[in-house]
Amino acid sequence: MPDLYAINLHLQERLERDWRGEVRAVEAARWLDKARLLRNHKNGLPLRRLLRAGRIAGQEQRPDRKNGAWFIRRLAESHDPNAIRQARQRMRRYLPFERGHLHPDWPLSRDNPAFWDVNRL
Repeated sequence: MPDLYAINLHLQERLERDWRGEVRAVEAARWLDKARLLRNHKNGLPLRRLLRAGRIAGQEQRPDRKNGAWFIRRLAESHDPNAIRQARQRMRRYLPFERGHLHPDWPLSRDNPAFWDVNRL
């Protein structure tokens, strides 16, 4: 099972380090593969599965329909040089994945009970 905390933290830290507002899922899959957090095969399929399940912080699909391109947005709107060091504390607000702990910015279906089954992935 993938380490969702480490994956989300790595993506947000990388976005902050590069001062980027968002990244396409295909490029993010390469980042995760290089960091050995999530294997990149079939052009980012493991990451796309997590995106479809609503497990990635800041995820967005454009256009919002089937076959739309996936993007991952940076959650922190700060260009503060200290933000990278503080990213670990900020991400704690978004994880673990329990109904009461998710930030309203997360695009997910709160009605689907299968989403909350962590062992499903």
